[in-house]
Amino acid sequence: FTLSLGDGAASGWNVSDQFSVSLGNGSFYGTLNICEAYIKWGDTILYSMDMSANTDSLRMAYVNGNEQEGLKGGYYIWLGDMLIGEALSVTSGSGLNGVIIQYDGSGNAILKDMALDGTGSYAPTTSGLVNKDNAFISSGSGNAASPPQGNIVWPEKGFTHVKDGLVCSGGFNARSMADSSTGKAGNSVSATITSGSASYIFANKGNYTGDVWLTISGEGEASSWYGAHGAEYGQNGGTLDGSAYLRFTGSAKGGSTVFGAVNSTRVTGNVYLEFSAEKAFFGTFTTTNASSVAGSYGSDIGGNVDIVINSGTFSSQVMGGIFSGNDKTIGGGAHVYVNGGSVNGDVMGGGLTGTIDGGTNATVTGGDISGSVYGAGKGGSIMQGSSVNVTGGLIRGNVYAGGSSGAVRGNTSVTVTGNSAVLHNGSSWGSISGGGSGGTVGGNSEVRIKDLASGTAAYGFDKYAGAISGGTNVSGNRTLVLDHVTVNSFQASLSDFTHVSVVNRTNTALDSLGGALTLTIESGSALTLAGASDLTSLVLGENAALTLQALTAGSVIVDITGTSSYTLSLTEIPANLANIKFLSNGVLYDAQMTTDPQANTAMIFAQVPEPGTATLSLLGLAALLWRRSRTIPH
Repeated sequence: FTLSLGDGAASGWNVSDQFSVSLGNGSFYGTLNICEAYIKWGDTILYSMDMSANTDSLRMAYVNGNEQEGLKGGYYIWLGDMLIGEALSVTSGSGLNGVIIQYDGSGNAILKDMALDGTGSYAPTTSGLVNKDNAFISSGSGNAASPPQGNIVWPEKGFTHVKDGLVCSGGFNARSMADSSTGKAGNSVSATITSGSASYIFANKGNYTGDVWLTISGEGEASSWYGAHGAEYGQNGGTLDGSAYLRFTGSAKGGSTVFGAVNSTRVTGNVYLEFSAEKAFFGTFTTTNASSVAGSYGSDIGGNVDIVINSGTFSSQVMGGIFSGNDKTIGGGAHVYVNGGSVNGDVMGGGLTGTIDGGTNATVTGGDISGSVYGAGKGGSIMQGSSVNVTGGLIRGNVYAGGSSGAVRGNTSVTVTGNSAVLHNGSSWGSISGGGSGGTVGGNSEVRIKDLASGTAAYGFDKYAGAISGGTNVSGNRTLVLDHVTVNSFQASLSDFTHVSVVNRTNTALDSLGGALTLTIESGSALTLAGASDLTSLVLGENAALTLQALTAGSVIVDITGTSSYTLSLTEIPANLANIKFLSNGVLYDAQMTTDPQANTAMIFAQVPEPGTATLSLLGLAALLWRRSRTIPH
């Protein structure tokens, strides 16, 4: 938009009349304030000029960020071609999903050329461009504005009691400051701390019925821990018959560990912890298994635990599960989302002890994690599996779908999507495992590499060369899925897999199948194996292709049921085909071979005994494929 404001009075610029624009995506929002004398972000002056004479356009965009490429997350502001605000802090949980325009003043405010383009975060220089009016375009790199993973919309109304601007001190119970009554059914309390220093801060203490929402947005801090519900050490935290929500935003300070529930009897509902204060620092209350965030300490939680890290610094590990209490239970699941910030330690969906009745998950879209990422934890029992999802960020350790100890009773999975994730500590690659570094996994595991294309990042996942394992501690099947992988040669070292699946038009090369004896190549996908394989079962979809050195197993079944076009090429011409059989609609067929001695390549296809219609079509197709196979790399 273009804005001219005020009248440029000779007596000086008017700073009391203010024009503001708020932009949000449902989870984050930010406000640009403009007076006749300057452009501000909150109270921070970005640029000073006579806005009554302004003719340049202003652009405001939220950027998810891409830290490994040096792009920080936050709000970006351009005045014409000039970037005047970079990675500006956000305010979370407003529920604003769009634009709010407001003017408080008596002078003139002329707004022109207003546009909400929704194209994302990248604005190239417009100087010298022929079509500069359309120059604000998306980068196409997947960084278009969208709510960060795991964030919820913070409600603005519907509370029974609201108290803002609280000053904290001592052992601070925010809920009691907003509502002095207890046990009243249907209460829903909202409180905001803006200043003060306390030994402990709780969203709620004691017995209470209703939901509790606590925001720490100003200078409030605690020398010891924070809790969504609970009490100081040695006291009874009582029961919260409802859900607890605790978030840090704006210029909030940190303190020691943040717990979802601590030293309490029970929270019957859900617990939500959100960290969106860029300058906040969170320490730890202990040196043994030092932790900056934990879902529970000595407390039962009936629902889910969700921990969302958008910014801030954490001195120690972060866990979604239970820190202390072998008999304690989380009735739902535990989920940790890292969208930004810095964690000096491990990130785990699980905990150290107790039982989680649902599943656990760790999702990483950004940030810097100095340790490893675990879908499970370092102890306890998880009843419905664990998983890790990675789309970005820097992980300096390893990635495990399971845990380092304890038991995962269900299945585990790791999904890495795109080229933005970095698994490198500056000197060596990290590893990925469908299992854990310890403990047990009672079900199956899956490692899925998705939407991966060749790129240029120094440590981008397109150049990943670490170790990928199905998991040595997994009791069931261990599957690697290459999902739309178009990297010329996937260099990772594979091990401990029982099955490999190639899907969604993947076209890549592998050094090995990591011990897998079964392979599925779905329609339109192609795989090249550098070396011999002891495959025992191969499934080829329509127009699927496999090129490898040789098949060395005593018996190989190639399933081509429902397939009319496929390619199976060997670069080492076999002496005989007795060990290869083709399966189509429940019938086994012998293999037939056509060779190209000059190219040292053999084309293998089904030999149908009777020259009927189906037989002729298969044989005719085989000849056609042989002519095409000369172009297959070998």
